[in-house]
Amino acid sequence: MVLDSFLIQQLNNKFKNQPLSIDGLIFANINDFSPQDFFPGEINGGGIKECYVLTPRRRLYGIMPRPNRRARNGYWKLLKCINDNILGPDGAVGMKQKLFFFEGEQNHGRKTHWCMIEYKLRQHCCSIDCDHNIGKLDDWVLCKVYEEYDPEMLSFQMETMDIG
Repeated sequence: MVLDSFLIQQLNNKFKNQPLSIDGLIFANINDFSPQDFFPGEINGGGIKECYVLTPRRRLYGIMPRPNRRARNGYWKLLKCINDNILGPDGAVGMKQKLFFFEGEQNHGRKTHWCMIEYKLRQHCCSIDCDHNIGKLDDWVLCKVYEEYDPEMLSFQMETMDIG
């Protein structure tokens, strides 16, 4: 998809210390926030909330590749292995994963309607000679945080509130 390629290009720009061009991009450590913290009462056009967050990736055990997905009042969880490669001219240049937000303690939380698509680099795209050892490709991830409503749950809520 065009959007996926654009987001991976922005991550590549971050890796090369070049400017990023995403309107309203939030620079924050996603572990310090709950998803709703990014939306102080603002709702986009169709009643859908979404934003992009550039965040450093914390690892759960220091140098181990497993990321820490704790948040302020819950955690992000990968429910299904939804890993999609993002292709460039020379193969897979990035990857995206879909995660769901759970409020509460790890493995005992309540699933919410908040989702996140996490984008990370797999391959650095540069046209100049550079030191590829200056940082790991997934030291930074770009996250699309948004609300996703289940139509059945929404109609159930409307019935219980006597709407519709």
